[in-house]
Amino acid sequence: ENSLYCDNIFWGELIDPEDDPEKYEQHRVKALTRIRKSFSVCEDIRLMKWFSQLDPIAASGTDVALACMYFLGCRNNEACGADFSAFHLLDSHPDTAVFDMLQTTSENSNRLKPSGKTKNAPRTLPVPSPLYNFILKRKTWLEQQVTVGNIILPEGIEAVEQLPVACIENHYTKRAQSADLSRAGRVLFDSIGIQKSELAILQEIMFSQEFRETQIEEKDPTTYLFRRNVATRLYHLGFPWTNIQYWIAHEIEDPVIARNHFSDEDTLHELGNQYMQHPIFHIFDHARMMAISGGRASFCIAPDDTFFVQVTALEPNQPLYLDLNH
Repeated sequence: ENSLYCDNIFWGELIDPEDDPEKYEQHRVKALTRIRKSFSVCEDIRLMKWFSQLDPIAASGTDVALACMYFLGCRNNEACGADFSAFHLLDSHPDTAVFDMLQTTSENSNRLKPSGKTKNAPRTLPVPSPLYNFILKRKTWLEQQVTVGNIILPEGIEAVEQLPVACIENHYTKRAQSADLSRAGRVLFDSIGIQKSELAILQEIMFSQEFRETQIEEKDPTTYLFRRNVATRLYHLGFPWTNIQYWIAHEIEDPVIARNHFSDEDTLHELGNQYMQHPIFHIFDHARMMAISGGRASFCIAPDDTFFVQVTALEPNQPLYLDLNH
């Protein structure tokens, strides 16, 4: 209660079925039918606005890692294992950024290990331009700090490229571990309206035999919700199952398509363009228009002139406003 220790195991949130079977069953039914297996539209918008307000320089390393999980659907140990060198532009499509998932952190530590949890983990994912620009600004600032001597690179690290994207708070050279992201994720979820009790029962479900038989490998609500949400976006956009399975590092069930099919830069460029068609990314378009014109267009018309204005709404039933001053 006094925030002296991080609450990692949901004290007081779980209900013992032997103590109160009826209440437990009511809670379980509610969890199975109403818990977010991915984010709601309102939650997704709140998360996008949360990211839009992050400062690339002042943001904590765990927040940067959560942003990577939110946009890319990577696991928390994959986000912790990422160095700045993992984010780069494609040679044949310099307008498309990608993330190379080549290393992760070991369980319960921040030690690096090659590859990932399964043989499907190594992959290259398209990176939305807002996230890539955010990472690039942070990296550029870090390079400036190293140049002027404000940040001393530790032994064995020769450039900012080798620094972890997910660091501890603002200790830029200290790599975070999975548990750090799980704790930060719970704080973030609470801020967007996902109750702690929902995460508690979801964690209980994920450890159940019934859930394990689905062969879904996630054991942490933070990781599960981020990954499931990205998979839901891809599904809404009409991505083939093979593409979704590759993206979230599951076994590709189509025997005709191998994983190296997605190493082709043209394919990655096309995947990135498709992903950016999701309506949630229009928030950035709106923010950019607000910055340019204040969110409105003004015209000065002479008294005898006829002026035609054609306006198309971005969404069905979106209200349009017209102010006439004379």
